[in-house]
Amino acid sequence: MYCRNCGEKIDNTNCFCANCGWDPKLGNSFCCKCGARTLPHQVTCLNCGQNLASQMIESDRNMYIAAILAFLLGAFGIHDFYLGYTSRGVIKIVLTVLVATSFISGIWSIVDLVLILTGKMGDSKGLPLKKRFD
Repeated sequence: MYCRNCGEKIDNTNCFCANCGWDPKLGNSFCCKCGARTLPHQVTCLNCGQNLASQMIESDRNMYIAAILAFLLGAFGIHDFYLGYTSRGVIKIVLTVLVATSFISGIWSIVDLVLILTGKMGDSKGLPLKKRFD
C-alpha cells in the first residue's frame, strides 16, 4: 500500500504515514496500489487501473454553508475560518478593518464564493467540500 498524500510505501496497518504524518487514505495525489501520481479528482489510476473513486474522502465541511458564509461575511473571512484557512481569515479581517483596503477583501471574498460554488475550493486539507446535508 502507498500513502495517497506523499506516495511513500507503507504497511496496510498504519494509521498514519511515517513520511508525511497524514492518514494514508486522506490524500489524493498518489495511487494507493502502485504509488503513481494521480490528479485530485481522478477516478481510475492510469498506471494500474485501481478504482480511486471508492477511496475519495470528502471534507466534513459543507459547500453550501461555506458559500453562505462567504456571501454574508466574506469580507471578514469567516468562511476561511470555517474551511480551516486561519491565516487567510486573519488577513481578511485586517484588510477589512483598514478602511482603505476593505474593497480588496470584498473582491477576494467574491472570488472565493465563485470558487466554492464551482467546487474548485476545498478545505485546508485539500479535501473536496461535501454537497449534501447529513
